[in-house]
Amino acid sequence: MAKITSVSPLAPARFPDLPAIGGARFATTAAGVKYVGRSDVMLALLDPGSVIAGVFTKSATRSANVLDCQEKIRLSDENGAAILVNSGNSNAFTGRAGDDSVRAICAAVAEVSGLPATRVFTGATGVIGERLPHDRITAAVRGLHDNLDETGLPDAARAINYYERIDWVDPAVADHLRSFLSGFGNIDRNKIDRPGTDHLTREHHIHSLKYIMKLNGATATSVILDRWDTFAPDSNGV
Repeated sequence: MAKITSVSPLAPARFPDLPAIGGARFATTAAGVKYVGRSDVMLALLDPGSVIAGVFTKSATRSANVLDCQEKIRLSDENGAAILVNSGNSNAFTGRAGDDSVRAICAAVAEVSGLPATRVFTGATGVIGERLPHDRITAAVRGLHDNLDETGLPDAARAINYYERIDWVDPAVADHLRSFLSGFGNIDRNKIDRPGTDHLTREHHIHSLKYIMKLNGATATSVILDRWDTFAPDSNGV
């Protein structure tokens, strides 16, 4: 598996802060499609009523993902939708193997999301002419779905920083937790450390606890966390 040895001169120093989008939840992970330790798969889940639109190339060598999306986008459906995109491998010029990869990924997303496979759209970018190691992606789908959130990682990171400042966790534990979070996607230190982020809401703590519980493989706790409003009516900061 390849390792990153340089950064493109076109890569931005940082991405702008983006607002949460109502009706859309996101998660990313490093599945090892091509590189080690690089966020390379994104899953987005859209609420019912969402409309999917697209513009497609007229190339005669469209990838399996493009052809699949072209067929599905014609269909009318009141269900929500899921979008899974990977980097590292474009799944282009891969013949029937590429079709099989798309079907396997769509089936995995449909299983965890409860959506029909016709409402799962995929995209891929990266090297061409190599078979997509879709098993690495399907193995990550459950974790992606479990960590879907409108904001997610930055909120959890802010909460961990807060726990460290008030000595709820020591620096070594805080570093371990931040390292664990990085497995779910990139964390922009400029965003979580910028002035004005000392005030944490209940949601920040909920996000951090959800991620922390993953360390223990806990599942029952998610029921309590999802019903937090029942037990903690005060939504102001701490």
